[in-house]
Amino acid sequence: PDAYDVAALFHTGGTTGLPKLVQQTHGNQIHAAWSLAQMFQLSEEDVCLNGFPWFHVGGTSTLGLSSLSSAGHQIILSPAGFRDTSVVKNIWRLVEHYRATVLGGVPTAIGSMSGVPADGNDLSSLRFVMTGGSVLPTAVAKRFEQCTGVPLIEQYGMTETVAAISTTPVSGKHIRGSVGLRCPYSEISIKKIGSDGSYVDCAPGEIGLVTVRGPQVFSGYLEPAHNKGAFTPDGSFITGDLGYL
Repeated sequence: PDAYDVAALFHTGGTTGLPKLVQQTHGNQIHAAWSLAQMFQLSEEDVCLNGFPWFHVGGTSTLGLSSLSSAGHQIILSPAGFRDTSVVKNIWRLVEHYRATVLGGVPTAIGSMSGVPADGNDLSSLRFVMTGGSVLPTAVAKRFEQCTGVPLIEQYGMTETVAAISTTPVSGKHIRGSVGLRCPYSEISIKKIGSDGSYVDCAPGEIGLVTVRGPQVFSGYLEPAHNKGAFTPDGSFITGDLGYL
């Protein structure tokens, strides 16, 4: 296979809630894996505890392919991930046992973990914990960092971008409510529809449609009809999210 051959079909509600199949190419996946590894500063020294669902790009790409592309270790936290209550209950024991450096989970899992006492477990190996998949409430983030003393970073992506749009910088300032910096070799722009029906760039701080393009962005859904209105005329993917730069 080459970079443009389809590697996987991922089911998604995507930008509209209508069930669709996303065609991810080998090139999309390889670039996203490398890109996320750069953002997370992953190496062969890392041990990732992965509790994301495996039918979701969070499991397969955000912590899956990214750590494997860096020759890191991947610990799968049961077939059910954090939906297995025993995994959540024992999460800090697992961190200490495997000397985990990276841990990731959706915001609901992060909320559940923050209610589990560390009870003297050694968490010193953890470089950071990452979350994504939905909006992270500020109160949950604050409680988690207070309980663990470990930095919590946010990552923004979707099935159509193989998870990789932007990430809170691991070594930089963490601003709650921000999804950080764009992934390498990709472009994020905020658009609005002008009076003539064309897409125009929003001013800094102005809320509009988040659009993205780059080597990790898919070229279209399996069903051609689903591609109608999915891209701007210049080829940027319209995420369906609102945001500002």
